[in-house]
Amino acid sequence: MVDTINYYNENSQSYFDNTVNADMSDCYNRFLKYVKTGAYILDAGCGSGRDSKFFLEHGYSIKAIDGSEELSKLASEYIGKEVECINFLDLNYENEFDAVWACASLLHVNKNDINKVVSNLHKSLKDKGIIYASFKYGNEDRIQGERYFNDLNEDLIKELFISFDIKEMWFSDDVRPGRTDRWINIVARKKKKTIRVVAAIIEKNNEILIARRLTGEFAGLWEFPGGKYEFGETGEQAIKREIEEEFEVEIEVNELLCTIKHRYSAFNLIMDCYICKLESEQFHLHDHSAYMWIEPKRRGIKWVPADKKVIKAYKYQMEN
Repeated sequence: MVDTINYYNENSQSYFDNTVNADMSDCYNRFLKYVKTGAYILDAGCGSGRDSKFFLEHGYSIKAIDGSEELSKLASEYIGKEVECINFLDLNYENEFDAVWACASLLHVNKNDINKVVSNLHKSLKDKGIIYASFKYGNEDRIQGERYFNDLNEDLIKELFISFDIKEMWFSDDVRPGRTDRWINIVARKKKKTIRVVAAIIEKNNEILIARRLTGEFAGLWEFPGGKYEFGETGEQAIKREIEEEFEVEIEVNELLCTIKHRYSAFNLIMDCYICKLESEQFHLHDHSAYMWIEPKRRGIKWVPADKKVIKAYKYQMEN
């Protein structure tokens, strides 16, 4: 297995010398017209520190990171600011940066990890944050010399950045002397993440089951139990699995009541709500602090915000 990071550690000085003076002005101009003056930018895979230095000199705040320990040292000295050595998979920032600059860095991320890395970068951005990224143009992952490359074309880059609104996409030639590589570049804006989940309205003797959240932002509020889809699941499969995991009981799924949409501050929710009945009743709580059976018209329940729409839809069905 090729160790790309090791390549950059062993060739840090020559890579620094070959890239530090590359003219990136066209990419800067395209990127910065979407970024406010003085913005906080994550330089993700800063290499020589060339771009971090430019941004710093033009009044932007910078957090520079790189996966190579040796390049991080050289870049730190060059920009006069510490460059953190960190693997993209270990990024754990949340709503912190106005923009991400990922110039010729994501192209070394293994195709099995690239979705996770882009998700990490998406999470690191503030609402409507901007990202620039560049890849060598192609449609395969390959080994060149001692480095791994994941080349992308237009369709692949659109698929990879599906959680972003691509503002510009363009092709460019390598700006380093003697190089003939063709590059694909994007500037994109963060979309609010959309999560699709399932919920169960479990009926028994004219009552319905609700459960109280144990943890998280809505701990202590009541909801219809359920959770996220797993890859390839139908709604019926997902809700059966979720209820078994949360309560260790089996259910029979009768019908889809409704699909509701709700906007939270950090994401958009789509919830498929199924009317169900129990096939066993020995409850063991795993994700909730309590459960209870209520009449649908009962007042005074402190609901998770999205679930207010579900109970409203359920009562409407009862009355019509």
